[in-house]
Amino acid sequence: GITAEMLEDAPPAAQVLGDLDRRLSMPDYRLVAHGAGTEALLLRAQRAQRRTLAATPLIDTVAMARAVLGR
Repeated sequence: GITAEMLEDAPPAAQVLGDLDRRLSMPDYRLVAHGAGTEALLLRAQRAQRRTLAATPLIDTVAMARAVLGR
């Protein structure tokens, strides 16, 4: 898990999300996350300020593994 100590020197979330949103300058991006449900909720909450990022499809590696393994 991520600890508070790991985040002490990290830039604020708004800055990180803004930087990522600006990098998505061409269509057809996909974001990959392990258990993407949490990320999806966070990105949806930012949709007013980060439209491109919030609209970018997520690939969930947990769901992908379950589909491949038939579980």
